[in-house]
This record gives sequence, C-alpha cells and structure tokens, in this order.
Amino acid sequence: MMALDSTPAIQYMVWPDDLHGHRFTVSLIIYHPNPQGQIVRMPAWIPGSYLIRDFSKHIESITAFTLPKKQAEAKKKITLERLDNDRWRIPKGTGPCEIITTVYAFDQSVRTAYLDQERGFFNPTSLCLAVEGQAHLPCSLAIAPPHDQTNKHWQVQTTLRQVKTDASGFGFYMVKDYADLIDHPVALGQFETIEWQSFGTPHRMVIQGLTSEQSQLLDKKQLALDLQRICDATIRLFEPRKPKSPFKQYLFIGNAALDGYGGLEHCDSTALLCKRDQLPYGDHSAQRPKKSYEEFLGLCSHEYFHRRSSSKPPSWSGDESTAAKETVTSPTSPPIPTPSPPRPPLHEPHPTPENRSGKDTLRWDPPHSPPLQPINQKAVRDSGSPRSHPAPSSSPSEKNIL
Repeated sequence: MMALDSTPAIQYMVWPDDLHGHRFTVSLIIYHPNPQGQIVRMPAWIPGSYLIRDFSKHIESITAFTLPKKQAEAKKKITLERLDNDRWRIPKGTGPCEIITTVYAFDQSVRTAYLDQERGFFNPTSLCLAVEGQAHLPCSLAIAPPHDQTNKHWQVQTTLRQVKTDASGFGFYMVKDYADLIDHPVALGQFETIEWQSFGTPHRMVIQGLTSEQSQLLDKKQLALDLQRICDATIRLFEPRKPKSPFKQYLFIGNAALDGYGGLEHCDSTALLCKRDQLPYGDHSAQRPKKSYEEFLGLCSHEYFHRRSSSKPPSWSGDESTAAKETVTSPTSPPIPTPSPPRPPLHEPHPTPENRSGKDTLRWDPPHSPPLQPINQKAVRDSGSPRSHPAPSSSPSEKNIL
C-alpha cells in the first residue's frame, strides 16, 4: 500500500458498531475548526437523487470532544449548539476536536445506509457530517471491521483510493474533497464477485444477499459475458473511433433482496437493488431468455449509460448556498484562516499497525470517549427511539432508477 502523501485536516472513521441494533458509529476529527464557531451539517440529499431526504433524522446521538495535545491528557466534552435539523456549531475558539455520532441504518434503498449481521452498506451522505468552509479540503476515511468475530470474513467493496488497508479492505482511504467522498458508496460483507475487462479497463460486479444455494447456482460466466457486452457497447457509442473507458476502474455494487428494484450511479461505481430471482442461475439462454434477468441487465445498462453520458455531478461545497440544505437560513460561514504548518500527524486512535506472522495487519480499538449522550429529541423532526424506526424500505413500487 502507498503511504499517506499528506496529513488531512479532516478525518472520518466509520465503525459498524452495533450489527443487531443497525447502528454505525462515526468519528469526525477537525484539526482546524473555524475560530468563530465551526458549523457541521448532515446533507439533506444525495447527488443523483434530487429529493430532500433529511438524513439527519437518523442521527441518534452526537457528542464533541477536544483533542488532547498530549497523550496522557484526557478529552474534554464540548457543548454543541444545534442550529436546526441538520446543523450544529462548535463553540468559538475551539481547537482540534472530534465529533462522534451514532447513526441508525436500516434502509435497503441505494440512497442511504444499512447494517445488520449479514451485510453493511452506506453512502457517506448518510453518515459523514460536512465541515462548512472546509469541504474543499482533502480528507481521509477509515473503515473499521465489526467487533463480532463471526463477521471476520467481511470485506470492503468500494472504489475509494486505498492508502493503508488490510487484505480485506479495512483501513484508510483518501479523497480529494467532501464532494469526492460522497460520490463513493461502500459495501461491507461477503460477496459473489464477477470480473471482466472492457477495452482494457477492469470492471467488476459484487453481489450480496444471496442464499447459500443461490451463491452456488449463480451463473457468473453468463453475467460476465452480458455485462461486458453492455459496457463495451456503451463505450463504443461514445468513443466509436478509439473506444476507451473514461474510468480507471468501475464497480457495480449489487444487493439481491426478497423485493426491490433500483439503482444510483456514482463517479466510477453504481449501487443496485434487485430481486434475487432476477439473477441468472443457469435458467437463461438465447433460446429461452429469462425476462426478469433481462430487466436486471436493463438496470445495469441504464446506470452505466447514465454515468457515461452525464456531465460531472455538481460539487457540494458544504455551506448554506448549496442544494444540500432545504432552505437558506443564515449567511455563509466566515472563511477559515490558513492553517499554520506543519500540520499535526495523522490521528490514528482506532487502527494501529501490528506485525503478525510477517503480515502487515491493522488492530482496531473503539473510540476512547465517554458514552454518547442523546441529543434533544424535541428539537429533532421525525425523531423517535430506535424501536420506532420503520423496517427497511424496498417497496417494489418504488422504482429507484435515477
């Protein structure tokens, strides 16, 4: 793995902390908060699906702490001021700090986040707070494995740029800014993998949610053949003289469920939701085509074509002037002063390298912070206890092709 080429001033860590309760724990470290009062916010929509989603309603707790200058010093709790549904302000004059949130994730749609004992999935718009005025800065994302050793075979599937990861993909990733971060969905768990090349560019599809019998019967050769034809034809359409993919790699993330259908394209990946019986299990051929499988291929073709034909999605700056806010409620935050070099070393409280059997592995420890305190539920729209959250949404009537 390549070494960190710079120390990011914004650092995220996502931990699938409570598989039974469907909760992610998310840490955000800000080394240079706005001295006039740093504002952080949860997006209200996700690029590619331009409806207000109000992701902040899934935040069950949020707490902030100062980062101690010395290792022996203890963290001190910071009082966050809640400005509205999805914005919080850190007090003026606060130095380097860490914000820890607990986020409920039990929505099977391709737009949000999901976590249980079988798999995990998230779009960063559902978990990662944006730092107003600093959304243009590079940031890191650390993805930690679950505590439960029964899930030790879980892997990470994403097209984020790897910096320091283990063989399963858990570890550190880097992005150029917040807009880049939220354009990369992440899947966790065990997968059936299909790989092929389209004009020299590696493509792959990963599928989770199948039963053991379905995994054995899945016709990977048929999938690889048909998906390669789709991607090749799309590339030729836009580059007929010298066919060349605009991607360095491309990833289809598939969730096969009992019910549901839809997709959401990203910069070099797409998230798909389909029924299990829409996949090929040796029951499709040119002579006897399987209509439901052809529908699934149509979904793959739609999302791949959509991303290939569309211009670059609008960047998200993280302030009130963007569409990530439902309404404009206050002026743009004051500019952030240029930090004084050198930057502090990368904060690595959770993963630490170990040498076991000659292999570079990562050991993960939970955040050493006081217990998370619940936010004021009266101030939260659509609030409720974990028990009041609805079952995962995957209605067949919800055609989520965006």
